[in-house]
Amino acid sequence: MLKPVLHGLIICLLTVFNSTLVPVHANQVLIYPKPRHDRDMRDDYPIDLLKLALKLSNQKVNIVTANTPMQQQRALWAVENGLVDIMWTMMDQTREAYPYSIPFDLYQGIFGNRLIMLHKSKLEEFSKIEHPCDFFKYTAIMGHDWPDTRFYLHHGLPITTSSTYEALFNMLRKGHGDYFPRSVSEIFIELEHHTNESFVIEPNWMIVYKAEMRFVLSEQAFEKYGQTVLRGLNQTIADGSFNKLFEKYHGDILKKAQLNKRKWLNLDMNYQMHCDLVDKQLR
Repeated sequence: MLKPVLHGLIICLLTVFNSTLVPVHANQVLIYPKPRHDRDMRDDYPIDLLKLALKLSNQKVNIVTANTPMQQQRALWAVENGLVDIMWTMMDQTREAYPYSIPFDLYQGIFGNRLIMLHKSKLEEFSKIEHPCDFFKYTAIMGHDWPDTRFYLHHGLPITTSSTYEALFNMLRKGHGDYFPRSVSEIFIELEHHTNESFVIEPNWMIVYKAEMRFVLSEQAFEKYGQTVLRGLNQTIADGSFNKLFEKYHGDILKKAQLNKRKWLNLDMNYQMHCDLVDKQLR
């Protein structure tokens, strides 16, 4: 007697869950995860690039947010299960195996150029860093579900993590970690959002590694729009509109970042092995 009741209850709960996650719209729509706070401007560039790609493909599609903010891993789960249609994320081995990503790097390599956010009380200490091996003395602050978190661990760099985005800034403020590596495309926006905090950019170093950002779609959205989006993205390269949009969002920040004047910790090299050898030689 209980089975029909339980079945109905489960269906009801799933319906309520979906209604809190996804707004109701017409067919021509792509739903992406809601930003974690309303003033998060980091999504502006990929949304405008997506709109441009769809326009060049003569595809009229509304791009709207889901109703509920999501952390990165939950957003990926929602895409994989068709609860949202599209997101943009950094790739790793696992995500590259996902069959419904668009093979186009949205940031053309700069997402892997990481500037170092510090609390200003750490500036003097970090000014004494002379060699990439010195970074192994310090603890990076990272998101627990970020692809590059595993990358830092793989190279032996000490890290501490949190499951929520804003908590990472609280950790930096309270000294629960030494530095917060942020993409050059993100860090200036984030500093604008935290002007009341004593956060600064370390002026001499950057951390570099491969970090490709792609659009990732649900299976249904990929079947409907995947080739359209890819065709439009390639068209932006061919007609120069990608460069114009990229310059609009990143031209000024790349000038401010002065990447060519910075020393590198290049995580595409095996620094852990090199630094171990240096340490043994000094003993």
